[in-house]
Amino acid sequence: MQLSLIGSADKVVFLNGDGSIDVGSLSAVSARNEKFRALMQHATEMDNKKNNKEKEDDEDEDGGSIEKVISGKQFNIKEEEERAVNMIKFDVAKVYIKLASGVFNFTFLPLIFILFTLYAFFGIFSNTWLSFWVAHKFEGKGDHFYMGLYICFGFLTVIVTVLGYSLVTYGTVTSSRKLNIKAVQNVMRLPMSYVDVTPVGRIFNRFTKDTDVLDNEFSEQMQDIISIFSTIIGSLILCIIYLPWFAIAVPPLLVMFTLITGYFQATAREVKRLEAVQRSSVYSQFGESLSGMSTIKAYKSEKRFLKTVDNTIDKMNEAYYLVNAGQRYLSVNLTILVASLSLLVGLLCCFRVFSIDAASTGLLLTYVMEISNSFVLLFRISTQVENQMNSVERLKYYAVNLPQEAPAHITSAAPPPSWPEYGGIKFENVSLRYREGLPYALKNMSIEVKPHEKIGVCGRTGAGKSTLTACIYRLSEPEGLITIDGVDISKLGLAELRTKL
Repeated sequence: MQLSLIGSADKVVFLNGDGSIDVGSLSAVSARNEKFRALMQHATEMDNKKNNKEKEDDEDEDGGSIEKVISGKQFNIKEEEERAVNMIKFDVAKVYIKLASGVFNFTFLPLIFILFTLYAFFGIFSNTWLSFWVAHKFEGKGDHFYMGLYICFGFLTVIVTVLGYSLVTYGTVTSSRKLNIKAVQNVMRLPMSYVDVTPVGRIFNRFTKDTDVLDNEFSEQMQDIISIFSTIIGSLILCIIYLPWFAIAVPPLLVMFTLITGYFQATAREVKRLEAVQRSSVYSQFGESLSGMSTIKAYKSEKRFLKTVDNTIDKMNEAYYLVNAGQRYLSVNLTILVASLSLLVGLLCCFRVFSIDAASTGLLLTYVMEISNSFVLLFRISTQVENQMNSVERLKYYAVNLPQEAPAHITSAAPPPSWPEYGGIKFENVSLRYREGLPYALKNMSIEVKPHEKIGVCGRTGAGKSTLTACIYRLSEPEGLITIDGVDISKLGLAELRTKL
């Protein structure tokens, strides 16, 4: 009923419903015709209801939860995205390492430990050997002796570096590939009840940004963090060998490092998770806008949808900005802390607390300055790695924890090769609802279709016509008994059932 423009009409013609008509201006007809006044009042009430409904829809698009009211009860038509809290669970790291092991199995971690221990030893001892060479530590040995061993250490460093980095790359790529394959397999076997309440952008986010993090960023970060950590441990051991008092300062420094990074990570971890969730909303809004572009243009709602997409991008960028601000906070505090470490070693060397030669002093100061930079870089990368473990956590959820349909193949209940031969279908007290908590679309329905019989199913929209097909194909699991040619379809594997039909 479109009465919004009636005020612009010069003359109104109203059909009274008894064969008579009333003609005149709007004010005149309203004054003398009670039925016309009732019609206009009804139209006003419908417009008010429509405006209220549009206002509620706008609030939902601005980030509110989308709900539907049926028979006085509320049902979510879009489930909130799952989001872990607090520290990354050990189970996530365990699954990732297990998948990364590949053909190496339980020897994967020991091999990485051995290779990067040798990497740190050969790298540090190469420079230590230079200090021996400068000071001619071994009497009676010429330059060829020092040069030969130095070249040998250089070649060994290159070999273990290549092997170590190759092993880490193999592990990260293998784990990423297996997680992605498992996640795809699980998504292909999702029940319709899960697909109905999950925006497609949420699924795209797992297979775009999260997969990209595992394929490209995580591998490089893991290589850096392992090599830097092994170098720092080797440098600390070198400093303690030359300056035993330095060992007293190591535990307090480690405690301070732990406190600073723990304080930062508690915030950064949750903010990164929020960013991942908000990114799913961006993908969903953008994808829905593209798919409905013709409808949006027809209703001239481009500005409204553009504003909605802008709002979701702004919310995602809020979290991204906080992640970067937190990293700057960490960098400043760690720089101040490692500067105190450099000052301590410098004072011990300058005041000659221990008797060490000039070459060893230069070596120590070089490595202390390197430790300072490495500590800052290590904790910055470690926090990034933990943040990127959110992508592992999210893909692991799709690879392991997604709800699944019934088994595709059940060998013990496979139907005969000729089934269904006659086409007799029987429903006995069949009920179906599309997911838990929703009202039944079919309720206690019993029907029998004889073999070779052709029937037609008629009914209004929502009466349950297509639901009958959903029952037969088990797109949603029905309650009750359905047999085709005497075979209970609930006992069959979904692949056998659907391919036969």
